[in-house]
Amino acid sequence: MLTQRGRWGSAVLIGLSCTVALYAQLTRGFISGTVQDQSGAVVEGVSIAIIHIATGIKRDTVTSSIRFADAFPQHEQAAAVLGSAADDLYEMKDYRPAVTAAQRIIDTYPGAEAGLRRSAWVVVAHGSFELADYVPAEHAYTEVLKATPESDDSRAGLVDNLAASIYKQGEIANEAKDYRAAADNFLRIRSAAPTSTIRAAAEYDAGTALLRLEEWTEAASVLEAFRSTFPDHQLQPEATKQIAYAYRQSGQLSRAAGEYDRIATQSKDPALRSEALLVAGDLFEQAKSRDRALDVYIRYVNEFPRPVETAIETRSKIAEMYKVAKDETLYHKELEEIVRADATAGTERSGRTRTIAARSALVLAEPLFPAFVAVKLRQPFEASLEKKQERMEVTIEAMSRLVDYEIADVTAAATFYMAETYFDFSRSLAESERPTDLKPAELEEYEMDLDETAFPFEEKPSRYTRRTWNCCMPAFLTRGPRRVSAGSPS
Repeated sequence: MLTQRGRWGSAVLIGLSCTVALYAQLTRGFISGTVQDQSGAVVEGVSIAIIHIATGIKRDTVTSSIRFADAFPQHEQAAAVLGSAADDLYEMKDYRPAVTAAQRIIDTYPGAEAGLRRSAWVVVAHGSFELADYVPAEHAYTEVLKATPESDDSRAGLVDNLAASIYKQGEIANEAKDYRAAADNFLRIRSAAPTSTIRAAAEYDAGTALLRLEEWTEAASVLEAFRSTFPDHQLQPEATKQIAYAYRQSGQLSRAAGEYDRIATQSKDPALRSEALLVAGDLFEQAKSRDRALDVYIRYVNEFPRPVETAIETRSKIAEMYKVAKDETLYHKELEEIVRADATAGTERSGRTRTIAARSALVLAEPLFPAFVAVKLRQPFEASLEKKQERMEVTIEAMSRLVDYEIADVTAAATFYMAETYFDFSRSLAESERPTDLKPAELEEYEMDLDETAFPFEEKPSRYTRRTWNCCMPAFLTRGPRRVSAGSPS
């Protein structure tokens, strides 16, 4: 790629029209001699030492070539001789002199053969890159590409070299924390070397540099363009994370939530998916996009029933959304799922899961009390009494289960409801409809039987009330009496 040594070598050896006194040194595998000008005079300080190719040792003609170019700058072969020296210097990794020699061809011999000048530009480009002189390297690669046909097999590699010289400028700016310059350099590649294999990484890095500048909108735009232009690139997932972060920082919560939802959909990592779904749901909530938040949360609990505590917390949010939407059926269904999840949590059951489950169970149990109160003791007495007793037993049993959760405010509410249940039963007996066919003596006996039946139930409310006050009533009162409300378990 650098130079055409065979062509340049022929130009040097044939074009000089010199007489070279050579002698063989077969044991060492090389020939040597002196150089004469066209008049036959020996050129002082110029010598030739050509190492035999078969030995694999490189020819060393640099000193002679440069002295010849210095001595005969107008000679028709001076540019070719200098080009050969530049090539040799580059191959020996002596980059600074190589670049100097090649640049001399470019500056001194503007009329030199096009292939020779292109080769000089190649040496300047590659040599400058090796020396970390990336600005002149970029310029040189640009010139090389101008002289390289589109069909040339070397063109793709040269485009990548041009892109690399620009990318390195961006890297240097990044290291210096000049993130604006870094981003600008990275983005220049898409116009200077649009077909480069480096372009994708450069555009991604431009986005991250802009994030460091907290240029959220510009960063998101650049990364969105990267994602659109390079849909199969391995950095796609990282780009989505960065876009989500940029939108979140800029306050575009709905768009940020959408990006986190996208992460959850595309990722194969369960931990990342679960985290992304929760973040998406939270951001949709903050953005007042209730339906989208609900959808994300439902997907989360269906896919990730564990860890149990997080799943129950999420179900509590779902339940609250249904409550706000006044969808009592789905609200109660979600509360039932919370109670079930806590009951089957095993070793994952925690104080938090018990608290949420207890409050959910309280909401589910509360309608039992007004249903019990609604039954009045009417004639025929036995039928209404049986119905009243059935509902009382169901209510007391449900409230007793709530006490087992050992959550103070729930225990207080449950104990209060049990006391109220017994009190209502006693009062209902006292206020029950009397038979109309009793004689005065029979009615008096009937009243005495009612009083005797009601008395134990009059005592029970008192006992439950004292226990509630001593145990839990202060906490209960701070939350307010719940009685027949269907409030949130939270």
